[in-house]
Amino acid sequence: MNFVLLSWFLLIANVTEVVSFSWQSCETGSSQVISIKHLSLTPDPLVIPGNFHFNFKVRLMEDVDGALEGVLEIERRIGQFVLPIPCIESIGSCTYSNLCEKINFFNGTTCPFHIPSCKCPFKAGEYDVQSVKFPVKSIPDSIPLFGTFFVKIIVKNAGREIGCYKFVLDVKSSEFWFDPFNL
Repeated sequence: MNFVLLSWFLLIANVTEVVSFSWQSCETGSSQVISIKHLSLTPDPLVIPGNFHFNFKVRLMEDVDGALEGVLEIERRIGQFVLPIPCIESIGSCTYSNLCEKINFFNGTTCPFHIPSCKCPFKAGEYDVQSVKFPVKSIPDSIPLFGTFFVKIIVKNAGREIGCYKFVLDVKSSEFWFDPFNL
């Protein structure tokens, strides 16, 4: 009986643990070209399904053009373990090359989110983006997208690292959802 009560207590204590959104630079030295000045994400924790909003101010120390590449590393806390999320069909911990080609599809149209430019090259300067709203619909139960996530983004330009940031965020469900691995 005591074991059952202890198990329920540990389950409730861990399920209610919330990690606040945070971010930090992982760049060392003076090669940082991308400098995030401000970044906020609400609600915190993110609630799915629902809307989330973000604001950011970023400074580019030099023009960014050419062969832009993004490296995304995502890990999820499962119980006391932190496990990498693999890259599956370009979703997860993936390397995204030729970002300029992917971004340039906006060429000739209005950039979303009040971004001054959404085609390469990006000119040096400050970019201030406010009140971007993203609706997130229900996610199938087979995709365990709830819990604490650790995200690292590395941006390279022509093979040279120009920015590196780490993020920690918590994702919750507004619907009843039980994840036995997030105990």
